[in-house]
Amino acid sequence: MNYKLSYFSFAIMLSILFYGCGSSLKVPTIVDAKSSGISIDTLLKGRELYINNCGACHNLYLPNKHTDREWEETMKSMQKKAKITDSQASIILKYLSTYSNKIKK
Repeated sequence: MNYKLSYFSFAIMLSILFYGCGSSLKVPTIVDAKSSGISIDTLLKGRELYINNCGACHNLYLPNKHTDREWEETMKSMQKKAKITDSQASIILKYLSTYSNKIKK
């Protein structure tokens, strides 16, 4: 009985951890749109495309994990595998760039 309770508790904690990581992606705001010069609709669409296309195959990295250049290189290498159009890639990159690491590594 105690074993089943421990397993169940572990499963719940693991589920919360995975949910928490996925939901920690920045949701664009009007302030973000104004400061980046990118429309709020484009930023929201970029986030949606990033989650649905990139997240369908692997865990998502937070946008600030990489620089703009690193995101561009990653997109080039992953775009064909993920069957992402040039237009979709551009929108995803606009979202990622808005929150990317601006300090060169």
